[in-house]
Amino acid sequence: MGRDARKVCLLLAVCLLAPAFCGCRSIRGQEPEQGALVTAVGVDRDASGVRLTLETLIPLEGKGVEVRVLRAAGGSAGEAFAALTAGFPRALLFGHCAVLVLGDGLRAEELDVLLSVEALPPEMQAVTAPQADALLSLGGLSTPAVGYDLQAILAGTPGTRCRVYELLSGGMGAVRPEALPRFVPAAEGSGRLVDLQMPYDVSQETEKKGD
Repeated sequence: MGRDARKVCLLLAVCLLAPAFCGCRSIRGQEPEQGALVTAVGVDRDASGVRLTLETLIPLEGKGVEVRVLRAAGGSAGEAFAALTAGFPRALLFGHCAVLVLGDGLRAEELDVLLSVEALPPEMQAVTAPQADALLSLGGLSTPAVGYDLQAILAGTPGTRCRVYELLSGGMGAVRPEALPRFVPAAEGSGRLVDLQMPYDVSQETEKKGD
């Protein structure tokens, strides 16, 4: 891995690990019910360096939840995370994050580091998209959160193996972005918001089971 790529990944690991070190309370002393539940994390290449996108669910007293997408770019992941959380009054809780969406341009070496961030749950699923930010900005399909919608779509697709613990079972260096499920915005007028494109070998297996 190149020096710049390693720096980006390690900074992202540090900034995502911070909530875990702080526990359920944020540095502002908030209680968990005052937090924001992170349902999906998106990572894109950006002209300035790195763009981070977090889809969050914010509980509203007596009124359900509010979906809020936080996004920011910076020369490093640390700068992007700092800009993303600046002025945000709630603790970010990653324990129930459903998916990690990787935008085009991220390399396999970077993927290994991202999947190893301990603050993210091992049951989380990793997918790719042309642009993670655009995918997480589509709005909920059948649930309030796009992240949970994508999780449900994957659950209904036989042969899917993209949970973090499954991907890391082959060891570092075994995961390739092209081997992950891919979500793309659906064609206008199709009646769908997203289309799922499975890796070739999994798609073949699914077709055979349907014969």
